[in-house]
Amino acid sequence: MKANRKNYLLLLHHPSAEAARHAWSVCRQLNIPVPIQHGNTALEVLATPDEVEALFRYGIFATQTARKLAKDQLEKMSPHAQEIAAMWNQQFSADYQRRKKDKSLHGLKYNSPGKKEPAPYVDVDIRQFKKLLDEELRQRKTDPSKIKPLLKVDHKRISAETFLKVKNYIGEQLGSDKEAYQLSRMFYRMKETDRAMFLSPDLLRIMQTVYRATKSGGSQGGPAGGPTGACRKMHGRNSVGIVFVESSKAGGPKFTTTTRNEILNEIKAGLSWLVVKHPSNDLSWTFDVQNTKIDVANKANKDALDVEFDDYWREPAMGKVKFDGKTYLADDAAIDDYRNDMMEEHDSVASIVIFVTPYGSSWHAYSTGERFIVLAEHGDEWGDWGQDDLNLITAHEMCHQFGAADEYTGNGTPCDSCGGEHGCDNIPNGNCDDCAEPSQHCIMTSNEPYMCQYTRAQIGWSDIFIELFTADETWAGTDNKVWLDIGNRKFELDVPNHDDRESGNREGHAIWDGGNLSSESIRRILIRKNPDSGAGGWKLKRFRVFHQGEVICDKSPNQWLDDDKLWFLGCALENTMVNRIKLKVTTADVAYAGTDGDVTLKMAGHSWDLNGDGNDFERGDTNTFVLDPKTGIQVSELKTITIKKSSDGIFGGWKLKGLQLIVNDKTIYNKQSINKWLEDDDLIFTDEI
Repeated sequence: MKANRKNYLLLLHHPSAEAARHAWSVCRQLNIPVPIQHGNTALEVLATPDEVEALFRYGIFATQTARKLAKDQLEKMSPHAQEIAAMWNQQFSADYQRRKKDKSLHGLKYNSPGKKEPAPYVDVDIRQFKKLLDEELRQRKTDPSKIKPLLKVDHKRISAETFLKVKNYIGEQLGSDKEAYQLSRMFYRMKETDRAMFLSPDLLRIMQTVYRATKSGGSQGGPAGGPTGACRKMHGRNSVGIVFVESSKAGGPKFTTTTRNEILNEIKAGLSWLVVKHPSNDLSWTFDVQNTKIDVANKANKDALDVEFDDYWREPAMGKVKFDGKTYLADDAAIDDYRNDMMEEHDSVASIVIFVTPYGSSWHAYSTGERFIVLAEHGDEWGDWGQDDLNLITAHEMCHQFGAADEYTGNGTPCDSCGGEHGCDNIPNGNCDDCAEPSQHCIMTSNEPYMCQYTRAQIGWSDIFIELFTADETWAGTDNKVWLDIGNRKFELDVPNHDDRESGNREGHAIWDGGNLSSESIRRILIRKNPDSGAGGWKLKRFRVFHQGEVICDKSPNQWLDDDKLWFLGCALENTMVNRIKLKVTTADVAYAGTDGDVTLKMAGHSWDLNGDGNDFERGDTNTFVLDPKTGIQVSELKTITIKKSSDGIFGGWKLKGLQLIVNDKTIYNKQSINKWLEDDDLIFTDEI
């Protein structure tokens, strides 16, 4: 991202779906990020002044500004453009800007004393799961109330101990840690009367079948969550319906216009932050804002995660939504109808609804499946985090929509394992605060604008994900640079703002290469450290490499990388590359044949220093050298082999008797009758392979 870019609001000359798509396309052609698109009326872009001027020359936009719009400008706008402009202007108010300078809550864990954590995330909509489950039980003629639970726990008040006991029990019964993770969180978020079902093996197996059907799109309401059964990554254009739900009754729960605009700016800021963090700027959010008023009495907050409680205000609100000339029924299915319509109108890859309300609710913030997010004032200032930190809560919940796991511990222990499989690529939750080594700053564990490597990979921002484990012993860590070498390419493994590879550390590295790294391009998995400095060696205990949802290499070398062995070949996935090199050098057994001079091997445009720590090239000895295979050498490139000795010193020449070159465990050159003196002006031996 260019350092001198700032946020601009651009209003279209002639608002329409076609004009908005064209404007967005032009921005992307110029490599200008478009964090927010306001329906078909306006775009917010991150651009330099020169880039904005270049955009204006296309004649698409009527107005561009990075500042507050003047009153006379507002008067010339359409009603919808005026609403957008009012929201835009609100961020420049002195009071709002003063409050936004307060960062006192940044860095606090979501489970901090006096604060309420967001609700644990489940990757399917629990209400839709329950609907399918009820139908399945009817078809099987199974009455859950008549099946005796085998696990005895107090599920009326769920302690952390109870939660873990239930999760482990589900995992034992189903043989799937991934499904146990999701079903245990359903157990936590369901009505008390439904929880007993999770304690019966027979019902658990039925629920496993229903969970898989729900996850594959059996009740997702069409393509708004992505193609049926597909996995969703955080890329491209995404539609976001922001539905404010307020009361039409006198004295009912309402927001002021100022509050609504400030909340919109918070949501916008949270989603724009994700755009800035995207590894290739390929992310955009298209807003549709609905201000609904319902004739429904308020209810007191629910002290439990009853997923059906909020239906009393959410479903009537859907009956008030109007989009592109369409109206919707006041029911749950309307959410997906609305999502599908937004997705089609804005040519987006996915669609999410964010409900914002002052009504009494079950929780102040939660994300449901791949369908919607709820942000509720909750009568306690948004879970005691306050309105001015809704940007970070929004970003946290949106990451859930694309597969990110919670990393904080708390009520019901949302995070209890550093394993599991999360997101499209089945990434472990290595930054779980309960077991991370060490815990890193992240939007999924703390109220702060930082994204750890595990979360990046879970939401789809990695082509390769690698975990490195440093041995937990004295001097095992290093400050040297480390790379992953895949054969033709290598990538530095570095976590910004984190002290990598200390003793006992476990770190993830999300490697992004534009989203196009194919299986065929990964020829091998090799870990390489740069030469020892003051930090010395590094003891690599274990590493795991993930690609497209599969673990393609998992090794536990427990090996020092130092001195002359600075690499470890984990997996050779194909052998047209040079992956392993072993060279055996034999010195002739005649008087003065040995040397203490420097000896170098040269092949395919690369060179290797053959002088180890020992007393090499002594008379009659055979020295074996295991060499770094370098990056990008094909076996077919090995046409000649060259041995060069440094200029003669006081020890004179060296008589080379024989060479054996073994590449990828196959001898490709073996000549034991060379018997050539390398001395004076004749210091090189070269032969064809």
